[in-house]
Amino acid sequence: MLSVAVVFADNKPNAEQDYGNLVITVPIAGELQADNVKRLIVATVVGREWRVVSSEDNKVVANLVHRRYDSTLTFIYTDSVIRVYSYSYQIDRNQRRLRRDDPKGWIRNIERDLHRRMAELIHGL
Repeated sequence: MLSVAVVFADNKPNAEQDYGNLVITVPIAGELQADNVKRLIVATVVGREWRVVSSEDNKVVANLVHRRYDSTLTFIYTDSVIRVYSYSYQIDRNQRRLRRDDPKGWIRNIERDLHRRMAELIHGL
């Protein structure tokens, strides 16, 4: 029997790997269209100076390398919920990955901003 091991040198999420830890679940209030949800997510991450890596139907991927973290958040959304997954590492001064760790403060800020922006969008503020 032949077995094959595949190793991903950069440890970034891709089609063969999972998106990381589920860190945020935000119910979608009201009846927002998918394009409005995507704009809400992109505005939230860009507002926090994250870089949008990709934006496709029902998925937005953002990355931020700052201080001691290299963090990739994947936003998967449906008509009723936004789920945010974190594939993040603590890094050293040379940006070498030390260990998996989710930047809890950054994630908390993203979650608050998602709720705030959604309320503004729904109520037209």
